[in-house]
Amino acid sequence: MTTKSQETHPRYDKPWLSIDEQCKKLETHGMQGAYANRECLARIGYYRLSGFWYMFRKIDSGNHSRSSFFMSGSRFNDVLRIYEFDRELRTTLFSAIACFEISLRARLAYDVGSKDPFLYLKPALLDTAMDPIEYGSFINKYNDRRTHSREDFIKHFKHEYDGQLPIWAATEIMEFGTLRKLYELLPYPMRTDIAAKYQLNQATLKSWLGCLNFIRNLCAHHGRIYNRALTVSPSINTELSELTHIGPSSKKMYAGIAILMYLLKQENETTPIAQLKDCISAVPADIPQVDVARSMGIPTNWQEEKLWQLL
Repeated sequence: MTTKSQETHPRYDKPWLSIDEQCKKLETHGMQGAYANRECLARIGYYRLSGFWYMFRKIDSGNHSRSSFFMSGSRFNDVLRIYEFDRELRTTLFSAIACFEISLRARLAYDVGSKDPFLYLKPALLDTAMDPIEYGSFINKYNDRRTHSREDFIKHFKHEYDGQLPIWAATEIMEFGTLRKLYELLPYPMRTDIAAKYQLNQATLKSWLGCLNFIRNLCAHHGRIYNRALTVSPSINTELSELTHIGPSSKKMYAGIAILMYLLKQENETTPIAQLKDCISAVPADIPQVDVARSMGIPTNWQEEKLWQLL
């Protein structure tokens, strides 16, 4: 079946290019050092690296879009520097989010368990405004994880009991996205109590969990962090003094990093905090064609902000 979009748009017809042809195209268009780094180009891939040299492309004065030609002095080595920075940041972010994820699991397990160890299986006791379809999606994802899990404790509950897990066991097999959904489905007072442990209101924590889930998925699938807009951006409570330098809202990646920093500080997680600070400190700052920090929303004097003062 042909869609209307397929009828009005031409099929992609650019040809496959060998590595040497890719190098020639890049250097012909003004990118210096492509041939010298052909092995890196072959190992990483032209299309993947194109997201990192995009900001090196000239802006067409006529239609204000990016030209296929590069700015004067553009160097492939600088593209690789940004790529390496992105890789280190992605790895550091993934590890830092994992630290927060563990604390979130613990808090959900403790607070929900104190009310009813099987509350998550009782939709009538969850949020009164809950969408039954959302709950169905949540429980289906959870059941799928439980069914396919090879954890010994799952076998224990299947052999010794009816197979249903108390919340402190159930959260151990929930992915970040499922934990996020569990939080959203909890009764309002319970969401408020959990958020208060992070010095937040429930609406803000809900927003932040959505943003961190987006970033985590990017990291897990090796997505580009550099110059990436947050399609799920966090709401910033202007009463939080550590975050006033961001503004009420931001779609830049720095906003996501900042809220993660704030949450880690609430949990006294000094190691991931120090690692994130070291990683941001290594942002390439001497590339004439590209302001890497600005493209990610990193403030000029970010180290001086209250948020980045170590515990």
